Amino acid sequence: MADSEDTISVPHNFRTVCSMMDAKTHQSKGLLYRSSKLDYMMLRDIHDLKNVLGIKSIIDLRSKEEYTHSHNCNFVDQCFTLLNVRVPQTLKRPQAGEKIETEVLQENRSCVEKHYLINFFPRPYVMTLLSRAPWYVRLYCIFWLLMDKVLRSSYLHFMQCFARYILSKRGLIETYTDAIELSQRSIYSVCYNFVRRTLIYKELE
Repeated sequence: MADSEDTISVPHNFRTVCSMMDAKTHQSKGLLYRSSKLDYMMLRDIHDLKNVLGIKSIIDLRSKEEYTHSHNCNFVDQCFTLLNVRVPQTLKRPQAGEKIETEVLQENRSCVEKHYLINFFPRPYVMTLLSRAPWYVRLYCIFWLLMDKVLRSSYLHFMQCFARYILSKRGLIETYTDAIELSQRSIYSVCYNFVRRTLIYKELE
């Protein structure tokens, strides 16, 4: 990890996924990072992510509803333009220059950096995993789903129940496998926007 990453305050579980060697400084320089959500970061720390690490894009694997209903103190949107990526209904070969449709939720004209929301856990994913659970777990989750509707709590209790009694029971490998199998269109959206077109063409052939 580069020295610059050790001198700034970073979010929980922040680490380098992909890096390259800087020809001038001969130090490892991050190209792709992963972390938990950035909602609790202070404004100065977000500026460090931009200016010290040079982060240009944030790929947030939450839905628009989940993100906009979070009650956290979020300074990210003061430094990034917030966009919701509309996940396509079908997978198809992209045409030259074609892009996935996005919806601007909050524009920040003072910067070029983007914060993309991509719903990585769509309804088919949730319903498939829910159908595999024992009947009493399904009933318990449905109870909290109805309570969230009544309380207008943006499915907060349902998601907590789902994560605790369904996701955590399957193990990390099976969770990743399910995400790959059931979130194909969301993965496609990420690749479509952020991976070179040649790689996408090769993947779809």
